[in-house]
Amino acid sequence: MISVRLSSPKARRAARHIGIPLRRIPFDRDELLRRWPEAILHLETPSTHPSDTALLAVVRACREDGIKVLLTGEGADELFGGYPTYLGHAMAPRFNRLPRPIRSALATLADFLPPSHSKVPLEFLLKRFVAHANSDVLGRHIAWFGTGLPTDISADQPTGEERDWLGRELDPLRQAMLFDYRTYLPD
Repeated sequence: MISVRLSSPKARRAARHIGIPLRRIPFDRDELLRRWPEAILHLETPSTHPSDTALLAVVRACREDGIKVLLTGEGADELFGGYPTYLGHAMAPRFNRLPRPIRSALATLADFLPPSHSKVPLEFLLKRFVAHANSDVLGRHIAWFGTGLPTDISADQPTGEERDWLGRELDPLRQAMLFDYRTYLPD
């Protein structure tokens, strides 16, 4: 049985603190398979992510409780640094302080890592990291998180205005998070 994490002790304390009811929604494999066709029907774009079906169960439960509007947790990774790229920004200054021969050796080693078929393969992350760690904050962030297109044709290149409000007093990690918050997250 899979249940929405809102049944955790921390969630119960948070709900009690802000004065909202908390409802546990049981969700197992059979429920996922039962709701899958309906979830696909309501999506505007193709998706194969099981969380879409779980979200449909949450929406249905809200409707049963008379709730008309539901705001999801989208944005938590941008606000709390949950993406691997953010770890890369925290590590890049340390990596860049290593002597050039060591950085070159690590880049060569990354090229020899075997490919993986996981959702976000470690070898992919390491290769992207060493290839762009020496770029400026926005350059490497877009290379790590952006479209993957060559920079001369990518529409993800920050404008001068975006670079101006980035907060130069912030460390690279917070600059990247602010960039995502102001550009990627609203879309």
